[in-house]
Amino acid sequence: MAEQRAFGVAVRRVLSLRLGAEEYGIDILTVQEIRSHEAPTRIAHAPGFLKGVMNLRGVIVPVVDLRERFGCAGAAVDAFTVVIVLHLGARTVGVVSTRSAT
Repeated sequence: MAEQRAFGVAVRRVLSLRLGAEEYGIDILTVQEIRSHEAPTRIAHAPGFLKGVMNLRGVIVPVVDLRERFGCAGAAVDAFTVVIVLHLGARTVGVVSTRSAT
């Protein structure tokens, strides 16, 4: 985790996101970028939560909708929908999310 010290207390910086009624935090150091949503290239016979892949500067990145993966109600893609590109170990993955309107 990204950790700093403030007044002798460990401080972690996270990007928070909500899936249904649950709120999750992602270590900010795993976030490569946050992009506006573009329709990914679909993959035949892929599970429903795998929305497809996108080409990110020559790197093929799978795009996953965690709401569907965890059985939450899916949300429509709108002007607030983004793809959070994460480095997870040796892999890069895009996660569909909805940014806050505020």
